[in-house]
Amino acid sequence: MAHSVGGGGNGIGAAIYPNPTVNPSASTCFEASHFTAYKCVEMGIFSSYTSKKVIYNGIVAIDNVHGIAAQTVVAESDENTEFGSEINNCKIFGDFADSLDCPPDKSFCSGYSNSGYLHFKTIQTVLKSFMLGLRNT
Repeated sequence: MAHSVGGGGNGIGAAIYPNPTVNPSASTCFEASHFTAYKCVEMGIFSSYTSKKVIYNGIVAIDNVHGIAAQTVVAESDENTEFGSEINNCKIFGDFADSLDCPPDKSFCSGYSNSGYLHFKTIQTVLKSFMLGLRNT
């Protein structure tokens, strides 16, 4: 469980990635399950790994700025390959500005553009180019 993760680090409740030495098929699909995130400044749960499919099962996201996020990363040669994410038995609850656990100034409980579920694909060559550009600045 992640609770009240602030933005001082990255604001993510859990960053999920498989161990490819234990599960070589993770480049095709991997799964995260049974995790709860509450009041995280970014995503309650997030994954970013070279895989064609991400599955979330039994995840509960409560009052996070972005509830659940899955990123599939594919090689440039697989750019047109089918990819996706799947959520099963997950519950996503939005913010509640009048919540009794908000600070008096409501700073955490309002002013954010919220989303429940994000999925996006990154092409590995673009990501590498971007990271190399960051190192050179």
